Amino acid sequence: MTEFRLAAAAALAMALTLAAAPAAHAADGGGPLKFSLGGGVTSGGDNLVAGSGAEMDAGRGLQLFAGAEYWVAEPLALQVNLGLQLDRRKAAGGTLRFQRFPLELMGLFAVTNNLRFGAGAQFVFGAKLHGSGDASALDQNYRHATGRVLEGEFLINPHSAVKLRFVKENFTPASDGAPKIKGDHVGLMFTHYF
Repeated sequence: MTEFRLAAAAALAMALTLAAAPAAHAADGGGPLKFSLGGGVTSGGDNLVAGSGAEMDAGRGLQLFAGAEYWVAEPLALQVNLGLQLDRRKAAGGTLRFQRFPLELMGLFAVTNNLRFGAGAQFVFGAKLHGSGDASALDQNYRHATGRVLEGEFLINPHSAVKLRFVKENFTPASDGAPKIKGDHVGLMFTHYF
């Protein structure tokens, strides 16, 4: 099963679960469905351009995301996020940009009204390294990747939260014979729920 089919099957399973679940209430007493916007910084991963004299880590960058969360039954919630993860660096005589689009499906468990832990899957699409100027020879496309996510979230108030997360993933270059690159990273995120 390709990663795209796996992501589609996971999204369908989540939609069916949400449709069949009884209405629950979020920790703030509001309705069971909430939307979110967020972003943060990530760090980690192997150097995508090892041996070139440049440095571009596979897990480093800025991440922005939008999503939805549904409280199935207290203390359990399901969350889906679609994001953009991007890093841009100067290289000798040019620039490097690594971008990808992560889709995350998460299950969350509320320990208290302010503390939650989550785990889930991350499906990465459109991973691409782009070089300009003298770094244009470093261009590389990567196959779709599937990773795992663990996170802890502290809700500052019912609408604002800070997350610390760990993502384990590998990137496989689209060109045959190239080695896998570890994209494992940690991230510090801020999320606004509405």
